[in-house]
Amino acid sequence: MIKIILKIKNKKGFVILFAVTLSSLILAIALGVSNITLKEMKFSTSAKDTNEAFFAADTGIECALMNDKPVSKFSVAGPATALTCAAGIPTYSAGTNTGLYTFLVTGLSNNGTSCAKVSVFKDAAIDPPFIVTTLTSKGYNIGDPSCNSSNPNRIEREIKASYGVGAASVVPVALINSGGGAYTDSLSRSWSADNSFSGGSLYSTTNSIIGTSDQTLYQDLRYGNMTYTVTGLTPSASYTVILKFAEIFWSSPGQRVFNVNINGTSVLTNFDIIQDVGSNFKAVDKSFSATANGSGQIIIQFITVVDNAQINAIEID
Repeated sequence: MIKIILKIKNKKGFVILFAVTLSSLILAIALGVSNITLKEMKFSTSAKDTNEAFFAADTGIECALMNDKPVSKFSVAGPATALTCAAGIPTYSAGTNTGLYTFLVTGLSNNGTSCAKVSVFKDAAIDPPFIVTTLTSKGYNIGDPSCNSSNPNRIEREIKASYGVGAASVVPVALINSGGGAYTDSLSRSWSADNSFSGGSLYSTTNSIIGTSDQTLYQDLRYGNMTYTVTGLTPSASYTVILKFAEIFWSSPGQRVFNVNINGTSVLTNFDIIQDVGSNFKAVDKSFSATANGSGQIIIQFITVVDNAQINAIEID
């Protein structure tokens, strides 16, 4: 009888040992799986945050590139003007033949917390007349309205682009300061006094013009029904005509409306400067492709609809 009880006790001990061993094994496997799952979750979250930071950096540099097309909103000499893709007006600081713009792009990603800090550096001192542009966009997955955050999960991704544009690569064939005198602009280009016109009268102001580093070109104008005939061009050759405008007399939309034709082709219809830019005393340039006629001319007609047509300056490249 005693032997039988000992055998039963021995079997119970083995069962308990087996159960403990099996439980430990299952617990070890469970902990291992949990650890792998946690790492996968962290990796997934990190990948998402990285994508959001990179997307923010990409959006920031695209904003800069979009506004550095002709006519650029980042001139070497300033001033800074509002960008539709940025939060507020960029900050501008001037150096010796250099200009630095900084701005923020906020409210990005699905939850609106991603942002980018963007800088645009214009350097005209390295190799004049060439202008070297360096764009830097730092994107963040987390940021407040100032694109700052102390969150330990904040990730930064940076995109940088650099390129040079030579003022000498595009040689203007005509630079006319309509209604004004000879002038040397911020790119050291020489504008001739008003010429090649038929019709129109003169007007000028001393008020500051926003959106340009060349105030003089926009502070005077020729107005009325008039025609500019630019001669000496290559017959049938292609050119770019840049018409420069700023409303310096009226203060509300609808007070000045006019049409513009180039070599008989309508390029602006019912054009209202204030309606177009949202303000008076603000520069706006309009670029058009044109082909010189058989006599080597580009003929620009300004036709009044309301009050008087006007033009501040004409550039032909």
